[in-house]
Amino acid sequence: MPYQVNKSDLLKHIAELVRKGVINGISDLRDESDRRGIRVVIYLKKDVFPEIVQNQLFKHTQMEKTYGINCIALVDGVPKLLNLKEIIEEYIKHRREVIKRRSQYELRKAEERKHILDGFIKALENIDEVIDIIRKSRDAKEAAGKLIEKFNFSERQAKEILSMRLHSLTTLEFDALRKEREEKEKEIERLKKILTSKQEIDKIIKNDLLYLKKTYGDERRTEIREAAIEMDIEDLIQEEDIVIILTAGGYIKRVSLDEYRSQRRGGKGLIGMKMKEEDAIYKILKASTHDYLLFFSSDGKVFVKKAYEIPYGGRHSKGRALINIINSNNIVEILPVEEFSDDNLIFATKKGIIKKMSLRLLKNIKGQWNKGNKTKGRR
Repeated sequence: MPYQVNKSDLLKHIAELVRKGVINGISDLRDESDRRGIRVVIYLKKDVFPEIVQNQLFKHTQMEKTYGINCIALVDGVPKLLNLKEIIEEYIKHRREVIKRRSQYELRKAEERKHILDGFIKALENIDEVIDIIRKSRDAKEAAGKLIEKFNFSERQAKEILSMRLHSLTTLEFDALRKEREEKEKEIERLKKILTSKQEIDKIIKNDLLYLKKTYGDERRTEIREAAIEMDIEDLIQEEDIVIILTAGGYIKRVSLDEYRSQRRGGKGLIGMKMKEEDAIYKILKASTHDYLLFFSSDGKVFVKKAYEIPYGGRHSKGRALINIINSNNIVEILPVEEFSDDNLIFATKKGIIKKMSLRLLKNIKGQWNKGNKTKGRR
């Protein structure tokens, strides 16, 4: 089930579409869901293409659902709707700015720490004089002034030296301070390189993304595949010549033209259709399986069916009752048309009324059309 689709509502909707005739070919719906998961079984009628029913379900129900996304983001302080490429570009732009600011902050901290380390190392190199100046000074302000004057310390360096106990100052490991200063010098050099090179920033972005992928990435949960092609039943029907046979008793069928063969002189003929004793052939016409069949009734209605929708029957079958295919049993004429063109139809009644109308007017009718443009025609 797609995300946020309610199973019960979906089944009710499918049943309603089947009842209205929007979806054809479904004979039964069963909900076999249990604690192990959701399972809905759809049973089809005989001679129904499962692909067609599936396509109808995807088209008319929430068995297939599309989720829209509006990628609105602040770009330079202004809300903007972005496409996928622009989202990626803005993300990279943002990451570059983050890395630049982070590097500037880390550079400032590294330089400040190196400055303090320079003061410590210089103080250790002159430890005896530093201690003597501190001991002879009346207060910290006087000691700081003398240290700045004597060794050219900055105020920050002098303050850091004075904030340490003499014991700590004298026991600081000289090698450790020099090693830390070397590390800070390398860090400063690295950060300056980042701030002056766009390639270095992009390299950091790439490494960060690879780290996220390795640390938090998992298998794709959605399946990416080629979009299913919307399929109509006509795509699965082979186009061939057929014969439509209608009896006076209201039985109709289609037969492949290949089932008939020409007879030589003196031939016995073939059985074309079995009928009741009181029945007789009323109409025989040739058409293609992809043609439209226009059924005209005696009360001025026209019904439209595709030729392949007429049930197939062998030469020995009587066909199917026409009333089960269209809602009329008073058909007086059947006209096969390949398309609804600008050609005209001529209607004439027993009382001498005649009219003309364009075949194109019948293009969008569903099932039946009644009295065309409502004109009665002329005598």
